[in-house]
Amino acid sequence: MPTESVLAQWFRRVWNENDATAIEELATPDVISHGLTGNINGREAWKQNFYQPMLASFPKTEVEVLDEVIAGDKIFARLSATLSVAGHEETVEMKGTCLVRLVEGRIAEAWDSWDFLGLMESLKYLPESSFQKALMGQLSPHPEAHSERRA
Repeated sequence: MPTESVLAQWFRRVWNENDATAIEELATPDVISHGLTGNINGREAWKQNFYQPMLASFPKTEVEVLDEVIAGDKIFARLSATLSVAGHEETVEMKGTCLVRLVEGRIAEAWDSWDFLGLMESLKYLPESSFQKALMGQLSPHPEAHSERRA
């Protein structure tokens, strides 16, 4: 049986098993996370600013590693996540990718890209096919969008 990569361990333990101790074991103290909610620096900041809020919104998360490529100190994975929505019986699915850089066998830096637009559409916060509708001129910008750009 092949050995499980650090990235596969991360998704299995941190998300699927909700094991916060794995964060300490698998990431460096000064880990940098890019792309989830901007840059997050450090394990503690990541726990407070992403992990805990995600668990509050999506208490049960199952991430499946679909494909993985390992090259030197980097691991890239294509992923699928099924999330339960807090206060609802429904689940939603989301696809994503993750690239990590390892230092001494631990995650030192991560770049995540997930289909949050699709997630917001699944949760009915946005209309279905909202990106396509915006491209076709069928979706109006939010009234505050233009005033925010000028600021």
